[in-house]
Amino acid sequence: MPEVSIIVPVYNVRRYIKMCIDSVIAQSFKDWELLLVNDGSTDGSDKICRQYSRTDQRITVIDKANGGLSSARNAGLDCANGRYVLFLDADDELLPGSVGNLYSAAASTGLKIIVGRVIWSDEKPTVKPDISNDITILPSEGLCADILYQKRDTDNGAWGKLYDRSLFDGLRFYNGWYEDLEMFHRIFLKTDKIALIDNFVYFYRQHDKSFLNTWSEGRRDIIKVTENIVREMRDSRPALLKGALHRHFSANFNLMLALFRYNPADTASINNCFRVIKELRFGVMTDSNSRLKNRIGALASYSGLKTVKLLSWLISAYLH
Repeated sequence: MPEVSIIVPVYNVRRYIKMCIDSVIAQSFKDWELLLVNDGSTDGSDKICRQYSRTDQRITVIDKANGGLSSARNAGLDCANGRYVLFLDADDELLPGSVGNLYSAAASTGLKIIVGRVIWSDEKPTVKPDISNDITILPSEGLCADILYQKRDTDNGAWGKLYDRSLFDGLRFYNGWYEDLEMFHRIFLKTDKIALIDNFVYFYRQHDKSFLNTWSEGRRDIIKVTENIVREMRDSRPALLKGALHRHFSANFNLMLALFRYNPADTASINNCFRVIKELRFGVMTDSNSRLKNRIGALASYSGLKTVKLLSWLISAYLH
């Protein structure tokens, strides 16, 4: 059995899939299986995947009807044989030495989640393999709080992290948008401690068709997801409740700004976001852990919705 199962959901990514697969094959750590989950691709991505599977027995193509990212990841989890699991999106790449660095940290610490650093860029960076593996061990609850407050370099993405596969026993990604935000705290809080390594392990390719650079009705799911996080923390992890409320405030503010830009006629949703912002703004402003961006947004909200809308237009015009 392989030590690491690498799961890649594949849907109409012909432009990027070869670079993604090549980044896995190039890893110095070789004891892996690559599960390419073809989620109903129609652009020939699946044919490219099959070409690779015919030349490397470690590569398997899993075909399924289109069901979205969560469905594809779950299908990969159902077929994974590795002791560890690593998620890789098909338009991204693993950086040189990343799997070996993550695996070495898991072996040396005995911990079930290892988190590496991510490079966010529209162009592939030139990175040499780094084997320093400086390790920081943090309480899982503390790391969850940092992510909810959006403070640390680490984020809630499923990628860039190595997981003991046993953590997914009885646990799967939910069928909706913001699946990583919905999942991260549930998987993190199944452990007491998490290791962070000071190595860049993942290249997240930013491009004009990425989720955050386009409008989709799925972006509304952020409200439901953060509402559920607030509810869960209130019921079972009260120490994380303030962080959950901060994240819910941020979700409403960001959705409101997106609606201003892409769907200004939806005044009902805009007003609902603003109602939540007003309910949470005092707590955000008085919480010493709140990030500056949210405090500024909370303060601006006291001037009224029209002022916030005007400021968002001015900022958007300045940035573009």
